[in-house]
Amino acid sequence: MKKTKNIIQNEALNILKENNYNGTIALDMGTGKSKLGIDSIVKGNFTKVLITSPRTNLKKNWRDELNKWMTKHTKTLTWDSLYNITIENIQTCYKWTKEEISYFDYIIFDEIHTCGPEYFALIDNALELNIPVLGLTGTLNDTNKFKSSVLYNKLPVLYEYYDSADDGLINKRRYLVLKYQLTDAFRVKAGTKKKSWFVGEAKQYNYLTEQIKKGQRLMAATGSEDWWNDAREWFWENKGDSEQKNAARIYLNAIKYRKEFLWNLTSSVEITKKIKDEILKKDDNKVLIFSESINQVNKITPYVIHSKQDDEINVKNLEKFDKGFLKELGSVKSLTLGLNIDGANYGIMESYTGSNTDFKQKAGRTNRLNISDIATIIWIVPEGTQAEQWFNKATKNIDKSNITVFNNITDLLEIL
Repeated sequence: MKKTKNIIQNEALNILKENNYNGTIALDMGTGKSKLGIDSIVKGNFTKVLITSPRTNLKKNWRDELNKWMTKHTKTLTWDSLYNITIENIQTCYKWTKEEISYFDYIIFDEIHTCGPEYFALIDNALELNIPVLGLTGTLNDTNKFKSSVLYNKLPVLYEYYDSADDGLINKRRYLVLKYQLTDAFRVKAGTKKKSWFVGEAKQYNYLTEQIKKGQRLMAATGSEDWWNDAREWFWENKGDSEQKNAARIYLNAIKYRKEFLWNLTSSVEITKKIKDEILKKDDNKVLIFSESINQVNKITPYVIHSKQDDEINVKNLEKFDKGFLKELGSVKSLTLGLNIDGANYGIMESYTGSNTDFKQKAGRTNRLNISDIATIIWIVPEGTQAEQWFNKATKNIDKSNITVFNNITDLLEIL
């Protein structure tokens, strides 16, 4: 049976109340996570509330949602005279002392899946003070060891819902994948800061892969049977002897250099620009471009949002995109979490990690269309490389019948 937004909200709120408003609620896009949090404030009779999240741009979202829903609850525009609500980045409030935290009677941690050990002190201190904590997310990321064994142990997952598209609460999505071979026709810079040169992409990828294999051989020669975990322990945790540390350093550096290479391909920039330009031939289209490198996304579009750009410009670019004055917008991480973006019907994954959670967050920015519309996510995949493995891992939960693979760009451009 299909669920309505009201049914989902009531089920989640009731189970939250039964657990004294302490725990984690995972809700898909379009179900109203913010409204649930606000309803829990009112129903639980909390008056001194801390709302925290990892992104500054989520502060405005929460203020807008509070003004919308608290006004309906209290029947007055001056609801803030009845509720003292503080909205602060987790990067600030995780450092607060128990005395500072004790002022609050309720804490809402938005995007709780981003909480790592470094931020957990806020939750731990609150629970020791018997202050309930509500974690909100659309992507649990519960395969992470810390989250499964610690975070969701202290803030147990009480309710999950992930069927917004199937139940008609949000628009559906289709996935188009362009697979291509790296060649030496496109060249990248190699070498060091002091001495650099240009080399073909295929040649450089093969060289970097050989460096990883060299590191693996050195790791094996020094007694490793688990290259990655042993290298982390020997080098990063400084627990290996000199020979082990050297082998680990070579292996880890090779992985790092190949990853950075795949995140800065000249070929994927040119392919993405062609696809973007074709999409924007239709006036109603708006496209988001996601890269893992700020330098890379800057090559694709002049309209970007990222941490190395002035906040005022970021805000203006997002506002212009929402209002339709901009039709393209590029980002690395800044558009990943919780933002409501209007009218983005295309998303291009130019470079990426293997994180399914990260992908779901990015793809979720295209979930604000009319219910009858279909958003399109396009992946650029250099075939036979580590990037293809990242793609497979990130998309493992997608219905394969909803994925169309293209082996040349001409065929892909024809259906846009």
